[in-house]
Amino acid sequence: MEDLKKIDLLRERMGIGYQEAVELLHLTEGSVVDALVLAEARQKKAETAWEVRARDVVEKIRELLREGNITKVKIIHKGRQVLVFPVTAGVVGAFLLPKLTLAAAAVCLLGKCRIEVEREAPESDSLMPETE
Repeated sequence: MEDLKKIDLLRERMGIGYQEAVELLHLTEGSVVDALVLAEARQKKAETAWEVRARDVVEKIRELLREGNITKVKIIHKGRQVLVFPVTAGVVGAFLLPKLTLAAAAVCLLGKCRIEVEREAPESDSLMPETE
């Protein structure tokens, strides 16, 4: 019965199904805290890559840039990087729009592709108490 409580806790906190909750607990040898950390890492990883159709590439990149915290964008087709470019504050206006146009033109020939982004690391140090 204790396993069912752990599974229900994972499902409630992470919004996952029974199968994924059982898998996470198995991988972490029953540790709920480790399972929560692993589930969170999986969700974050899922938020860094998208499959899009050619005509949606430019709009998806613009949407991601509006979110902020993006440091690099990769456009991948059939496992090969078609376009990779860094994103910095000054680059967005002057450099990025021509790149987006090029990316859209190139991707239109390719069909579906994958957009992957690298994000700035969250500042978790401020949440941890200082120890001396």
